[in-house]
Amino acid sequence: MTEVQLPDFDDMLEIAKNIEYLTLKKLELEVIISEKESKAISHHIENTRVNGKVPSMEYAKLVWKPIGIDNELVPLREELAHIKSELEGKKATFDIYKSMIAVWQTESANKRAVSL
Repeated sequence: MTEVQLPDFDDMLEIAKNIEYLTLKKLELEVIISEKESKAISHHIENTRVNGKVPSMEYAKLVWKPIGIDNELVPLREELAHIKSELEGKKATFDIYKSMIAVWQTESANKRAVSL
């Protein structure tokens, strides 16, 4: 049977720092996007007429919220998607490392029990 190896703890610390950075970046982008969504909806509600009427909030959410005033939200949403993907990958790697430590602890305890 192959002996379980511990992960590199320096790597784990680096991954934890990456998770922290990506989480902050994700939250910052979400705030920026939310602010721009609000401005886009307000702008279009104030300046756009559909069949001579102010568009409904539901219409505004469906049409302008995803893209913004001049499509400025599209690249931000793409960046957010990449950040979320990278963040999930880092979290998965970190969880794998934690599982490796748990397996190592179990194997180590079993070896001690057998040697007694």
